Amino acid sequence: MNNTLTNALLIIEDKLKQAWSGCVEFTETKDHSVGWKIYFSAGKIQYATSTVGQQERFQYLWKLLQIDSDCPQLNPTNLEYEQLRLWGVEAKLGDSDLQGLFLKFTQEAITQILSLDKSSVKLVENNCLKTTIADFSWQDLQILHLKEKAKSWNEVRTYLDSPFSRFHLTQDNTLKFYKFWKKLDTNPEMADLTNSQKISSLVSLFSAKNSFYYIASQVNIPPLKLINCLKPCIQEHIFAILPWQELELKVSSKVSTPQKTTTQRINTYSPQISKPASTNDRTSNLPVIACIDDSKTVQRQVKLTLEAIGYQVIDILDPALALKKLSRQNPVLILMDINMPTMNGYDLCSMLRRSNKFQEIPIVMLTGRDGIIDRMRAKFVGSTDYLTKPFEPNELIELIKKLTV
Repeated sequence: MNNTLTNALLIIEDKLKQAWSGCVEFTETKDHSVGWKIYFSAGKIQYATSTVGQQERFQYLWKLLQIDSDCPQLNPTNLEYEQLRLWGVEAKLGDSDLQGLFLKFTQEAITQILSLDKSSVKLVENNCLKTTIADFSWQDLQILHLKEKAKSWNEVRTYLDSPFSRFHLTQDNTLKFYKFWKKLDTNPEMADLTNSQKISSLVSLFSAKNSFYYIASQVNIPPLKLINCLKPCIQEHIFAILPWQELELKVSSKVSTPQKTTTQRINTYSPQISKPASTNDRTSNLPVIACIDDSKTVQRQVKLTLEAIGYQVIDILDPALALKKLSRQNPVLILMDINMPTMNGYDLCSMLRRSNKFQEIPIVMLTGRDGIIDRMRAKFVGSTDYLTKPFEPNELIELIKKLTV
């Protein structure tokens, strides 16, 4: 059933008065891939969160709340609440500090729910969290404050579907965005904003189809100020605004590889390790491996090693451009550095795994660190394997053969 903003609020209040236990899920009507859920237990709220994009939302909240530790990497297959609780234990966080963290996360989710004009609502009785650090009353959540913030976000939603909406700045519109950003220099209220951000960094963020949550976590600007600043760009269609599930551009019609061959190559991972008779046929005939690494030395080593055994290597130095470049290719495997500027390998790997096109493609993380924590983090975000730098050519070749044959 569809409910107005008022009814969404009434549903929450009604469940609290009934001392109801279960989960209420709100699905966004403008983007059906995005939802929010609130867990209730005996007249109190246990926790509220999103149904998608938990890692990006966590990073956003971590920066917003200025938490003095690294944001934990979430495993999407495990319960978010329990992962955060275990992180608190490992970080030796006191119960009161952890309760405060759960409260802030819950408040932000409820703010987004209250900002919805309409939503499809699903009630699941008795589907509540088994163990919680603390449950919150309506008073604990400071509902009047949340309602005021929800009004601001409700205005934002007239031109941005949700904080999970993705921005896409095409090359054709980069100059328009540059001119827009330069105009802000003449506005004294925006001086701190323009001085704190390099235009090249912003262009990279917007060209990579990042969500607003992710963009807000990367720039030192209050979220509402940032989105209000970008409002003219959205309204003038300088940015394309995409739904959460839209992660990659469609393969260009200029690519000559037939669709049938593309599908087969993605699903089977069975490249023929043999050199073509002519170098002119290299691009069209050889299986592709993408290497995302800002080190030209590593790129050169990978290229020399893999081209010698019959692969085409696509080198990507800037991780912010990886999605755009990969969307035009059909790689059988992706090599990815962990420590890179603008976006680390963990974030990029997690983003690729949300794309239907790259869910099954083997991803190998490259790093100079060989700790168990690094390997666990890589596994949590969906990497297939892990290779420590510097590596010998034979190590790389054996790993590639194992994952692609």
